[in-house]
Amino acid sequence: MDKTSELRKLYRTARKQFDEAGKLHMKAHPPGYEQFFYEALDMLYQFRGDADQYYAATAGEVISRLFSIDICTGYSFFHDDAVIKKVWAIYDAAAAIVVKKFDRPRELRRKPPYKIACISMVFGDAIAPVKALSSFAMALDRKLFEPLVLVTNQLDTMRRFSKGMRAYFDTETGRKLINCGIPVGGIPTQENMTDLAGQLIKNCYDLEIDIVVSNGSAFCFPEACLACSRGIGSFFNMHRGFPLYSSGVDAILHWVKATRQQQLGPWLEAGRKVIDYRDGISVPPLPEKMPQKDTSVVRLVTASNHLAKRLTPEFCAMINRIMKDFPQTRYSLIGGGEKEEILSRFAPGVRKRITCHGSVIGIENMMKIFLECDIYLNEFPVSGVRVCLEAMCSCLPVVTMKCGDMHVNATAAEHVGDFAILENDPEKYYQLTRDLITDMEKRRSVGMALRRRMEEHYDHNVSFGKLSMELLRAHEEKLNTMNA
Repeated sequence: MDKTSELRKLYRTARKQFDEAGKLHMKAHPPGYEQFFYEALDMLYQFRGDADQYYAATAGEVISRLFSIDICTGYSFFHDDAVIKKVWAIYDAAAAIVVKKFDRPRELRRKPPYKIACISMVFGDAIAPVKALSSFAMALDRKLFEPLVLVTNQLDTMRRFSKGMRAYFDTETGRKLINCGIPVGGIPTQENMTDLAGQLIKNCYDLEIDIVVSNGSAFCFPEACLACSRGIGSFFNMHRGFPLYSSGVDAILHWVKATRQQQLGPWLEAGRKVIDYRDGISVPPLPEKMPQKDTSVVRLVTASNHLAKRLTPEFCAMINRIMKDFPQTRYSLIGGGEKEEILSRFAPGVRKRITCHGSVIGIENMMKIFLECDIYLNEFPVSGVRVCLEAMCSCLPVVTMKCGDMHVNATAAEHVGDFAILENDPEKYYQLTRDLITDMEKRRSVGMALRRRMEEHYDHNVSFGKLSMELLRAHEEKLNTMNA
């Protein structure tokens, strides 16, 4: 079998695996994923020295699918230096082919304000990476930067269908951006990933973009191609859980100390630039008058965009134990899913004390519920991050623990700080929750301390302002090097 035939077979298998994972709602690997993962990676790595257009197209389609399927494990297959190095080499070889077709040089601005494109592959109010990227755009100093948000709509191209361009202005996040004078645009569905990459490069040429900040990961082949093009000045990867490895990336922006070495090992080994920063959210003011609470009741709360998946048997068993031992507790759940199916995961004796609020959009609406509650209980072993920050803004003590070294297991504990449980120990989780339930003053003092932690360390208006100045310095240093 020749190279093209092998690549064609590889692509067909990747599409089948992706479709099967979709039928499983991305909650588990389809049969044969592990074997296919390594075979696909080895084949693409082996053929990289003889890369052509068909190779580039196959690489972009296959790796994106391998990565998306592995979401169910927190991308554990990609947390391996050997895998990362192969993906990096494959993307570089493929991007070089794509860029040849679409690339052309252009004159870059030599002084501010620089045009900066914040690029995401999806857009929506409930998507944490979109919220962070949008907050970054809104925090930029307009004397130095002229921001816009560009959405690749990559999933539509991968699925080969589209319902038309999304009305971004009909989303809360989109309206906030537009009210700040930041345009939001999207790329229509393309025939394939290389066409999408080419359209992204063309858009950035036409818009005369100087700086790109992307929340892309190994999933985002079009951004890897853009990073290698000559149509932009600097490319920064503000990843939200797993970085994009491409030699065109000027710096990876990293925000979780616990995962730095594991996610950036090959990048650091190669002497590439990393800019560390503190992530967070925009901290809303507290209401002038806090809600009055019935002191005879202790209200527990958990929220997640992935609620049904995050309510693991071990976490639900913990909730059952807590609510059985402390009959004064009530429990609120925020997130999508069928109410009866969610309640069925808990013991019959506690279900009548559980309230399912459904999906809630916007930090203001989340805080209305959080301010009525007393303790935030984070899921385990995989847990939320942004919701913990929203709970901290609401003066809630947050019970969370580090359950591993991957991003999805460690990030929330790092944000909560010394109050978090820094090991996978459910008994300590129970004991800490018990102490908070039985001690109202401890709940109040811990909650206020976490609110101060948000204001001092994790307010986007502060952290993103500092980050943007680092990006400005890095971009201007690169311009000076190019002029030398």
